[in-house]
Amino acid sequence: MYPTWKVWLFELSRQVLTQLTRTQGVSFNPLWMPDGRSVIHSAETPVYDLHRLPIDGGAADTLVTNGYDKLASSVSPDGRIIVYQQRQVGDHLMFAPIAGGVPKPFEEPGTSQLNGAFSPDGRWLAYEERSADGRPEIFVRALAGPGGRRQLSAEGGSQPRWTRGGREVVYRNGDAVLAVSFQPLTGEIGTPSLLFRKADAGRLSRRTVGYDVTPDGSRFLMVVPVERPGAQPIVVRLNWLAELKRKVPRP
Repeated sequence: MYPTWKVWLFELSRQVLTQLTRTQGVSFNPLWMPDGRSVIHSAETPVYDLHRLPIDGGAADTLVTNGYDKLASSVSPDGRIIVYQQRQVGDHLMFAPIAGGVPKPFEEPGTSQLNGAFSPDGRWLAYEERSADGRPEIFVRALAGPGGRRQLSAEGGSQPRWTRGGREVVYRNGDAVLAVSFQPLTGEIGTPSLLFRKADAGRLSRRTVGYDVTPDGSRFLMVVPVERPGAQPIVVRLNWLAELKRKVPRP
């Protein structure tokens, strides 16, 4: 039996864990609204549609529904726009008004973009894009005014997160966690530097983000592998029937 993913809420002050989603099917990939009163998540209906769920136990609202899988990536600082990735012959970032409206693509189809993240001032979007050879890199694009599209990562990168009021982007590259300075007013980008290394064990797929970081960039929340010294290795025996016939003579 496969595990059924649900969305839970853990209150740090009271150390209380509460299950938020109780519908049938899979619910996962929660994303906070800026006011902290509700979360956006994907729910299986039967494809993954986007829903907003109050944390006080109220009924969920359907935000975006169609025939494709969708995963929320980020909400604009004013709480009006959601950017999400849609699985449609590759992954493509889409913008949708949370109050209702027609979603619009972030870029023209042709490349694969995912894991978009609004900057704290709402002027920039950091995102992951896969090149023709399949290697992901982190880019940032201005959403209003001058700035254009610029590459932040070097030699690969995924899962971007903004810190320090939009003056830094952190991202992953395998087990490495790196940081790049950024100037929100000019779009000037610094050189990536290694922060630390930690195995990436928190992603449900490459289309989700397996960690988070506090706004000041001082603390990380990560899922890490758990070592089990007492676990026994799994041995797979191939062509065991032929071996059995050789070892056991016929009567």
